[in-house]
Amino acid sequence: MKLRNSLTVALALSGVLSFALPGYADQVEGRVSRVGDGARVFITLPDNTPVAPGDSVRLLADIPGLGLTAISTPWTVESYADGVAIAAPDSPPTGAPQIGYTARIETEAVAEEKTASPEPAPVAEAEEAPQTVPPEAETLYLGARQLALSDNPSDHVRAADLYRKAVDMGHVGAMTALGALYGFGRGVERDDATAIGWHERAAGMGDAQAMLRLGLIRMAGRGVPVDQGAAASSFFLAAAAGNAQAMYILALLHEDGIGVSASMTELVKWLEAAAAAGHLEAMFILGDIYEDGEDGIIAADKGKAENYWLRAAQAGHAGAMRQLAEFYEENGGGDAARWSNAARTAAPRPDYLSDPRCLSWWECYVPAARPAPEPVAQAPRVTDEVQDCDRVAATPLDPDRPGPNLGIAYSDLDEQAVIAECRADIEQWPDTARFYAQIARGYHKAGQYADAFQAAQKGAELGSGQAMAILAALYKNGQSVAKNPAEALKWFENGGRAGNVVAMHFAASMHLNAEGVPYNAQAAAEWYQAAADHGSGEAMANLGVLYDNGQGVPYDPEEAAANLMAGLAMGSDHAQNILLGNPNQLSPHTRIAVQKILRNDGLYTGALDGAFGPQTLRALRARIEE
Repeated sequence: MKLRNSLTVALALSGVLSFALPGYADQVEGRVSRVGDGARVFITLPDNTPVAPGDSVRLLADIPGLGLTAISTPWTVESYADGVAIAAPDSPPTGAPQIGYTARIETEAVAEEKTASPEPAPVAEAEEAPQTVPPEAETLYLGARQLALSDNPSDHVRAADLYRKAVDMGHVGAMTALGALYGFGRGVERDDATAIGWHERAAGMGDAQAMLRLGLIRMAGRGVPVDQGAAASSFFLAAAAGNAQAMYILALLHEDGIGVSASMTELVKWLEAAAAAGHLEAMFILGDIYEDGEDGIIAADKGKAENYWLRAAQAGHAGAMRQLAEFYEENGGGDAARWSNAARTAAPRPDYLSDPRCLSWWECYVPAARPAPEPVAQAPRVTDEVQDCDRVAATPLDPDRPGPNLGIAYSDLDEQAVIAECRADIEQWPDTARFYAQIARGYHKAGQYADAFQAAQKGAELGSGQAMAILAALYKNGQSVAKNPAEALKWFENGGRAGNVVAMHFAASMHLNAEGVPYNAQAAAEWYQAAADHGSGEAMANLGVLYDNGQGVPYDPEEAAANLMAGLAMGSDHAQNILLGNPNQLSPHTRIAVQKILRNDGLYTGALDGAFGPQTLRALRARIEE
């Protein structure tokens, strides 16, 4: 009740004191860029923002779930030069300052400068004058933030109204906060598009909190398709702007390779950046990593482990207190009993603080739960008849296509027509697997990789080998998902087992060329043989090369020649390029075996010498024309 009364008074005063009174100190804001001995802080200030020795400083930490929270100890400016102020604490500080903390300085220097030059400086015609946010906008913003944390829905409505007023005065943080209210229907009707619009506007003005929320929205798919790559980009921008939570999330993404490459080195790099910015969970995890090291990549360093746990424990992290107690019991050098007792008496840590997707107890960016479909007692809605989706998007080699003459090359796809026609057919026959593979082709050509992934995933679940091949290709190329050769190979092989010739080819190629997976010529030969058995001339040609080299199969010139000639007869470009363009890459015995086949077919009467002169080449061209 006391807090509510204080808030009411503050809001009332903000209406009366709508303008700063002459002679009062102005407030400027900077960032802690370095922490020195004795808790001295180096504060980087915006250009042409003078402060003076003796000015009072407050340091604020951006704590997830609580927002900007001040250290109760004040600092005082000791010196100022070249845009950097150095400030020392007035007494032993109640909290440890960290790089990235906000520093608010009450100074007369700015007020005096404004008095001396009451008229604004002229602005170049092509430039826009920077907007100055009045102090009352911050008052409105802080008041709204308290109301938004209330359990009373009427307070949420008031919070939204105050945020709008602060936005009208140019307060960027209020834009982000208003976007959060729209994203969760708090004081306003939920509207994901409006939420994203406010976050994008604030992010465009440099607000790291807005960038962070855009990343969480894209990762969860709230109002937009899930896009892990775009989410990771938003987190990177927020991290670059100093947001500790974004740094922590980037570390977690690098652990599992979600939207970024999997990398223990990058994980530790971002955890250390987050810890330097005051993130307790990052400190706690770093302690675990450094205690024993990690997979030969990160060397064990018990001193670092102790330091990170100590910093987190001193800031109230109960888990770090327990780890520190166990560490001192095993290694000595500290007060194990003290930290064990501290852990037992520490206040319980809210669960949401351990979930990186949660920015407060009410603002958790998790995927929206889909309602369970009602059971429907009816036959699967499948069609084997040719539909419009087939006419505009069938894959030429897809065995699931309903007609042998159907098939559109990828380069000839009209992606918008594909998406429109296949959507309509999916709505009418939602259990037809091939439609999902076909619409995935359209999405892919349109650059909508996340939609292509979801469609291919659905088609794969329904048994489409072509959808499995598309899913594999997305994993192979890192489109919508992080590159994952092992997962790509798995889906190519699944597609091959479902009878898809293209999937068989890619599975063979990945095994043969060790494309992110171990070299396995025998598996490659088996998949080329499977594709050849399905009538693929290109597979026959590749199989012929393997027999000629003795890769994955015994060296067999007759088998090599038979497969190459069969591929040539099937119109294989690869067979034609080898036999007519570069026959000397084949062994002499295989070339002789080719000449024997041509002689037996009555196309060649020359010597069996393995020399592919004009007569042999004419015979090969005659075979092609047949």
